Amino acid sequence: MTHDTRTFDRMGETAQTMVRTSQESARIFTDYTVKAQELNTQLARRGVETWIDGLRKQTELSQEVAQQLFGKAEEQADVYRSFFGQWGNVPAMRFPFAGMTNDFMFPFQRQGMRLVETGVRNAEGAIETAMFPIANYDEKNVEEISARLDGLSDEQIRHLRSYEKAHKNRQSLIERFDSKLKAS
Repeated sequence: MTHDTRTFDRMGETAQTMVRTSQESARIFTDYTVKAQELNTQLARRGVETWIDGLRKQTELSQEVAQQLFGKAEEQADVYRSFFGQWGNVPAMRFPFAGMTNDFMFPFQRQGMRLVETGVRNAEGAIETAMFPIANYDEKNVEEISARLDGLSDEQIRHLRSYEKAHKNRQSLIERFDSKLKAS
């Protein structure tokens, strides 16, 4: 072999080595990219699961607090009724409850009953707000509401559907509620 042939052979071997190492480098980088993406996907999934679990726990806590507040409002209403009922000229069994009138009531009794009724209405409103599945629902658009459906139970979705039907009646949103309910 001549000197030129050996040089060409070495150049060919060098080119093959460069191609082979480039292919191996590309494979290593591709493997790394795939593994990194798998890790990122797992991390994102865990983050979403944690977020959804946190929202569920927060909703349960809100419902528990709302029930406790409603129970206290009922206790207050009972105390007001018994307190103001003791001064009436009417037998205790005829003492007026919320919404009833009685000509034998003293003015302070009527005022006390109005306070009780207002307190109960306020408590019921607070409970409804605390137990509503999506905070600030009426201010949200269809996309914002749809994005929050994954973490809700069927009962909560039915509640939202009923509320939506009675208020804004956005057909696309009602269809999304229906499809979520059918899928579960």
